[in-house]
Amino acid sequence: MHVLMLGGDLTASVGGGIGTVARTYMGAQAMHGVRIQYHTTVAAEGSRAHKARTMVQGQARFLRRLTIDPPDLLHIHIADGPSFWRKSTYARAARLAGIPVCLHGHFTSLLDLYRSSKVVRRQMIQRVFTDADVVFALSTDMQHQIGEMSNGGAHVHILHNPCPPDGFDPSPRPATARPNVLFMGRVGDRKGIFDLVAAWPEVLESVPGAELTIAGDGELERLRADVDRLGVASSVHILGWVSGEVRMRAYREADVFCLPSYAEGLPMGVLEAMGAGLPVVSTAINGTPDAVVDGTTGLLHAPGDRAALAGHLITVLSSHERRLEQGQAGFARVTAEFDPEHQSERLRKMWTEVIEGRR
Repeated sequence: MHVLMLGGDLTASVGGGIGTVARTYMGAQAMHGVRIQYHTTVAAEGSRAHKARTMVQGQARFLRRLTIDPPDLLHIHIADGPSFWRKSTYARAARLAGIPVCLHGHFTSLLDLYRSSKVVRRQMIQRVFTDADVVFALSTDMQHQIGEMSNGGAHVHILHNPCPPDGFDPSPRPATARPNVLFMGRVGDRKGIFDLVAAWPEVLESVPGAELTIAGDGELERLRADVDRLGVASSVHILGWVSGEVRMRAYREADVFCLPSYAEGLPMGVLEAMGAGLPVVSTAINGTPDAVVDGTTGLLHAPGDRAALAGHLITVLSSHERRLEQGQAGFARVTAEFDPEHQSERLRKMWTEVIEGRR
């Protein structure tokens, strides 16, 4: 089986969820014997001119591949905005060449675009989904979204993100350690980091020794200004973007993972935190409830509810026993339901069914 997988730049210094998912599938033992080629559509970094140039080069390289070494199947990771429209041209080219197409959704706001668009553009979005042989949704919520955008015409299967096999250590920290909350993700409004910082003074009133570690790139100057304005700088550690051992150490030195996002697909940070044995405090949006069982593996609240966010953090930070129970439950859940080999076996099976269905 020869699969051409199409997505973002895997060589970028600043990674992301799609890249993590793609690398996990490509490296899985379950994919042994499958020839997977990865095609980058545009550079993730550099000037606009550089990105435009790599986009054109990527399209030309793709057409050459279809002509010289056509795959049995094209697997496209799609996100929001320009990514969606750019990838749709690749899907159209593959269909014209008679190659089956699988779409893999990673979007967070595509439904908003669909609902706000005029009829012609809505029909274009609908056609992208209905023309695909299979559409993979990260969560139950995304499955419903694709159903609406395709008017029920898409062949949708839920395929949860795999938890990367990075050797996370689920061992709990000692009860005597200062409780540490970890946020890992892009620093900006969508991930809810400014809600977390705004709620932090209330958390400190109830748990005076608590610490907050923030790992991620983005609006760091705005973040530092908020931390200074609230007078909590002594308890907040801003790491910037982390990778490798520094990233793994951040998980090991945390007691709770917090991601109060406004929009997500199925956040890799949440899965990684569960793999590290951490209880998760997050928002009940998109794919997060597919991973976090409220009250069992963590606590969920509505996006933007800072009072609930503070209350949930206080609840978890105040009880080492609760943290231990929820962390263990999360680890058991992620290893059972989001195991990379299990998810890779499912993906390979569905690829096979699509290819054989075309013969």
